[in-house]
Amino acid sequence: MRAFRLAALFVVAAATAAFARDPWDAPAFSADPAALIAAAEKVPAGDAALVVLLDEGHFSFEADGRTHNMWRHMMRVVDESAIDDAGTLAVPWAPWYHERPVIAARIVARDGTVHILDPKAVTEAPDFDAVDIFSDNRLLRAPLPGVAVGSVIEYTITYDGTNPIAGAGTADIFTFGSDVPTERTRLTIDGPASLQQPKIVNTTAVQPQASEKDGRRFLVFESGRIEGRKDEEGYLPFDTMNGPYVAFSTGGSWQTLAKRYGEIVDKQIAGNDLTKFVRDAVGNATGRNEIVARALAAIEKNVRYAGVEVGESSIVPRPPRTVLGNKYGDCKDKATLLVAMLRQLGIPAHVALLRTGIDFDVIPDLPGLGRFNHAIVLVEGDSPMWVDPTDEFARAGELPSEDQGRLALVAGETTTALVRTPETPSASNRYAETRVYTLPEEGKARVAEIVETSQGAEDA
Repeated sequence: MRAFRLAALFVVAAATAAFARDPWDAPAFSADPAALIAAAEKVPAGDAALVVLLDEGHFSFEADGRTHNMWRHMMRVVDESAIDDAGTLAVPWAPWYHERPVIAARIVARDGTVHILDPKAVTEAPDFDAVDIFSDNRLLRAPLPGVAVGSVIEYTITYDGTNPIAGAGTADIFTFGSDVPTERTRLTIDGPASLQQPKIVNTTAVQPQASEKDGRRFLVFESGRIEGRKDEEGYLPFDTMNGPYVAFSTGGSWQTLAKRYGEIVDKQIAGNDLTKFVRDAVGNATGRNEIVARALAAIEKNVRYAGVEVGESSIVPRPPRTVLGNKYGDCKDKATLLVAMLRQLGIPAHVALLRTGIDFDVIPDLPGLGRFNHAIVLVEGDSPMWVDPTDEFARAGELPSEDQGRLALVAGETTTALVRTPETPSASNRYAETRVYTLPEEGKARVAEIVETSQGAEDA
């Protein structure tokens, strides 16, 4: 870590050349308290309950896959309504990917007194996502001392991590701005100069400053004041995000990632004799579509959904025989089981990774596994079939709406790029809500809601 900290100090010193020096340009926790308060009070907050003085991220990667990431945040509390949220830190982490993060914080009161976060006040507990997810993910929480109107909060969160899949690299997104004013934003990406440099997607107006020192190459994106976004839109297209961002990846290619994950799936399937289970499931079916439907029905009947994501099982599916013995499995377990069943019958099929939902999708120009959160199945053939074994209401060949139109990585040797999952034509499957708000000069408001649905003839 010492070399990383020295590199961070070098980058901070280089970056300040483009901006007038402010207390938040100094190394972490080193600004004079009185000068910090005086400078912070000059930063306009508008009608926001707090104002961000510095939002900084430093992403450092090594040739062996290790990463060193540091988040630094400074903000001034303007109104009491911001105290509860600003006064508590919550830091998730996954033991399979990270060492335990290190949190440090300093709060400078309006009168210049300083409060330091006591490491003993940092608590750790399981981070549960859902009742049917059993995970070793952890959550650090800490109450920040001395938070009050007029105080300046500064904290750093440092992650040391690694990528458990060799060659997969790392990928991340750093957003510029939020719903409150941000005075300074800084993103630094650094790594060995001898390695291929990260792939970058930059939707901001900021041009990076590049430099090299001691065999490392640095890219620094730095922005001045960004006003708070007042209206954030929902239900945006999958390739659109509220506000500008810089995204990056150190992964080699989608082809490499598909091959690596395909090898993992193949290894888990190897040696699993499913003859009796497949015979009982499929019976006398001969057509591909009917075979897939019966195999899917057998999985739904015999394997309930439960995600035990501990250690390598966070990303590695369990062997099919283990899943059948447990009678439970998560998306990648069920997908791998279905693939194994179909392959035993001579039907080519592959696990496919995607980001399910309605939020910002995977960025096609940035190879990496980090944004995928779901696994489904692609059955090959003249008319490819997509199957989601975890959705009890989706038939074979039909995907639930959250899986439709998303970019997927088909795990196999022939994959060279992401593919988009099929979408149901909007004319045959539509749901719309319209709300009309009537605001009288006096009295209660009135809301009228109209819900319109339509389905294809087969589903009606």
